[in-house]
Amino acid sequence: MGKLDGKSAIVTGAGHGIGLATARKLAQEGAGVTIAELNPAYGKEAEKVLRAEGLKVSFVRTDVAQLADIKGAIAYAVKEYGRLDILVNNAQRSVFGRVTDVSEEDWEASITTSLTSVFRACKYAIPHMQRQGGGAIVSVSSIYGLVGGRRRACYNATKAAIVNLTRNMALDYAPDGIRVNCICPGAVDTWQGGQERTVPAEFWKQRAFPEPMTFDERARMHPVGREGRPEEIAQAILWLVDPANSFTTGSAVVVDGGLIAQALL
Repeated sequence: MGKLDGKSAIVTGAGHGIGLATARKLAQEGAGVTIAELNPAYGKEAEKVLRAEGLKVSFVRTDVAQLADIKGAIAYAVKEYGRLDILVNNAQRSVFGRVTDVSEEDWEASITTSLTSVFRACKYAIPHMQRQGGGAIVSVSSIYGLVGGRRRACYNATKAAIVNLTRNMALDYAPDGIRVNCICPGAVDTWQGGQERTVPAEFWKQRAFPEPMTFDERARMHPVGREGRPEEIAQAILWLVDPANSFTTGSAVVVDGGLIAQALL
């Protein structure tokens, strides 16, 4: 018996990284999972791999920047699994730079994909949860939703907004038995790399690091001495949606290897 037997879940951006790890974790606990992914190659491969593991998953191509796609993914999940119990808002569009560097187009695209998509998915998923007497929503924010950071105007704005939107929805829908939380990861190795690999120089330049880093150097920034793994973030998300944790709502759960416990990032 799994913790989520008979439940239905949607995970956006579930074709790789944290989203894929979360889809796997929820399905391993018995949920039927809708993989809502923009990239068909990622989505089809995720579906193939997870089904080969004996898990109940379905891929639906979903551009979370498009309202029709969000509505479509929700309708599919309800039709395929008969209900909707869990929504994990993971998809995002990362845009880095200072406000004077970021174009109007990039700002709008970042807000639409990373924040408006959360509003829309919740808006159209919640009525299904209300009708069945409850549900759980987890949105993926970041430690940069809680602290500042150079050259992260768009990214930090969306992640901080997710934190407070989470709190407000938790208050609004608690009487309906719907719990709403968010998770704030630190650095996560979604490359699944190693110490020998070097992250592209442009990645670090955009994020205000003066020089490129190896994974080993980036790991040493964390008190625990390494970056997080996608499955560790997925485990925290599972904890938040587990019905056994019914007293947890309105929380921003930090999973960052002690990174923001330090005085300096």
